[in-house]
Amino acid sequence: MIQSLEAGRADVARDILEALPDWFSNRDARETYINNVEKMPMLLANNEDQPVGFLSLKAHSKRHQEIFLIGLRPEFRRQGIGTSLVEYAISTAQRRGSNFLSVKTLAARSPDPHYAETRAFYTAVGFQFHEELPTLWGPNAPCAVYLMDLNARRRRVSQAPS
Repeated sequence: MIQSLEAGRADVARDILEALPDWFSNRDARETYINNVEKMPMLLANNEDQPVGFLSLKAHSKRHQEIFLIGLRPEFRRQGIGTSLVEYAISTAQRRGSNFLSVKTLAARSPDPHYAETRAFYTAVGFQFHEELPTLWGPNAPCAVYLMDLNARRRRVSQAPS
């Protein structure tokens, strides 16, 4: 079940991100993410009333929303929960009148296999690689920006056979 979380966002983020050491091992970066999500809209995925995943949205402008942070407990991966969180984020961004949804992750030239899975997930749910920002996160952590054109997605959905 996906729902909007109004309070306790930092606690949920901390609990789930600490269960993801392969992605969030840098303590300072993790704490920065946790502090930032407290101020952002958060979607929560529950399993039997236990938080198993979340997604935080950041508004860059009326036209552009970003998936600022997404986390899913490892034991709940490959069950459609991450996809459901992204679909809910897409609907939320569209309702807000946004034209674009973006997400950042570690770029492909980084050898980290965990982020290769992350990039494959983003591509599978409809994002397209947009650009690399080689110094945004430092010289050893090149950033890849993925983008989704929500208007094009809306047109594809409306033209799909029923």
